[in-house]
Order: sequence, then structure tokens, then C-alpha cells
Amino acid sequence: MSFFSKKEQPKKNVEESKLYADIQKALTEAPNSPQTPILQTAAQALLKKQYFPKILNDLQSDLTLLAIKSALSPTAKKIYLDIFKGSYHYSTTGSGIAMVFAGMSGFGGN
Repeated sequence: MSFFSKKEQPKKNVEESKLYADIQKALTEAPNSPQTPILQTAAQALLKKQYFPKILNDLQSDLTLLAIKSALSPTAKKIYLDIFKGSYHYSTTGSGIAMVFAGMSGFGGN
């Protein structure tokens, strides 16, 4: 392989593509539901390449009320649960940095 050969797709793009595909599936599954505007906003944000963690946070917070009311379609419910479980996250840098600082400040359990 050459140094300039095409590299694997970064995990970030894979997770964004997976979320986008899941959103499109949910939109076709229930086109006139209360979740539709929320999912359309997230899909547009993904197409505009906005900051992925913000998209996830906004999507989770916007879907929470519908999840409490059990008003989500099965696919939207899966998206919500995957966001909640952290299945779409592509980086753990923030949590790694937090662990380092927690260890240095004495909160690491030592």
C-alpha cells in the first residue's frame, strides 16, 4: 500500500452516517408523527456537518419528552436508546481527560 492510498473512513463519519440512516428510516416509518420535526432538524444538522456531540445532545433532549409520553416510533425509540447508551459516540477524549484530572485532584479513589 502506498502512503497516499485511501485510508479507512474515520469512525466519526461512520457514526454520523449510521445516525443519519437511522433518522431516515424513522422518518419513513412515521412521517406525520410528533417526532418528525425533531428528526428532520437533526438530519439537516448532520448534512451541514455541524458538531456531532451537539447534534446528539439536542436530539436526546428533544426526544426525551416524547419518550416519557411513549410517543416515539420503534425506530425513533431505538435512536433515543442508542444515544442514551452512548452507541453513537465516536470519541472518548473528554472522558479520558476528565479521568486524568480526577486522578490528579484526588477524586480518583486513591
